[in-house]
Amino acid sequence: MSDEKKPSRVVEAKHQSEGGAVVPVVAKVLAEVPGIPLVGPLVGSLFDLFKERTARLRVSIEREQKERLAKFYGDMIDGGSPTLDEQVAQAMLDDKDFHAIVRACLADIEAEKTEAYATMARKIATNAVEKQWRRHFILALRDLSAEELEILRNACIAKSHSLIPSQGPSMNDGHFLKGGAPGLPRSIAIANLTAKGFVHDEKLSAAGGAFAQACWRPEQLTPGAIGYREWSGHNIAIISYEIGSPAVVALATSLQDELRVAGAMSSIIAITRTNGQQARLISTMAILLVGTDTEHLEANLPHLVEFAKRVPVLVVRDSDQSPSYEGLSVFGRVLRQGRSDKDVIEEIRGHVVKQSASMAGRGRV
Repeated sequence: MSDEKKPSRVVEAKHQSEGGAVVPVVAKVLAEVPGIPLVGPLVGSLFDLFKERTARLRVSIEREQKERLAKFYGDMIDGGSPTLDEQVAQAMLDDKDFHAIVRACLADIEAEKTEAYATMARKIATNAVEKQWRRHFILALRDLSAEELEILRNACIAKSHSLIPSQGPSMNDGHFLKGGAPGLPRSIAIANLTAKGFVHDEKLSAAGGAFAQACWRPEQLTPGAIGYREWSGHNIAIISYEIGSPAVVALATSLQDELRVAGAMSSIIAITRTNGQQARLISTMAILLVGTDTEHLEANLPHLVEFAKRVPVLVVRDSDQSPSYEGLSVFGRVLRQGRSDKDVIEEIRGHVVKQSASMAGRGRV
């Protein structure tokens, strides 16, 4: 038998519409669902429904991509410093890394990451991202979630700034990179960041810092951008030798709270021979509370005088009868004399702010 007369073993492909391809699948699924009769009209109705929703979904996706692309270009062009000139822009538009970023941005299921894509495109175009990191950063941005990017951003800010927590001392990058219990979303996020090389031993790596800077503009990497304040750099010693007095404790505690609001660290301490040197090293200024019981203060006055030679001291006296210690080098004096703690603290704050400005003008903290 000749080749022309041999029967064909290939089944002829029949043209089938997109909707027609859906019907058998829908029928198969419905057949497996108890209580739903498999009848022609029902399947036909579902086909019409799927066809309508498919068309609407296609239009919705196209509109979303146009909006995302418009935002991408808008954020990229209006990205601040450094200026994106025409020559750099032309080179960027022809660059394969730029094309990769655009494709990744449009394919990403999280529209909130669009600005990060635009920022990275701009940073790459202006050579703010080293060539060796570009593809890795693009792929990482595509794979990481918006929440994971935010974790990295917070860690980057905490590593570069001394953030004030709600209580306790400063927070470092490790505060934001704790994984928690295995299997929880937080631990999974930290594991993902670690796998990308951005986190190591719950600390931000050099690659992690560079990646965060590639995804965020400088003004977005400041404490205020994430709702935190930064310590002023001052560590104020609140000196008292009457910690057993409830009135002194109340004033010292309220004073600590006020100084914290102003961004200054503080500690309540009694300067003695054993701790005077260490206190001088960590204190930028001091507030001496002088009450009615001055026995311990006068016993340690030589050490206090030595301390005051290096650390500016503000004296707060309880009354006119309290010793003024004229031989002590001070930058101000406050008289309590029956006034409320609130008024006294407000006057102390004024002295501290003025002294801080004076120290900053001399190149000190």
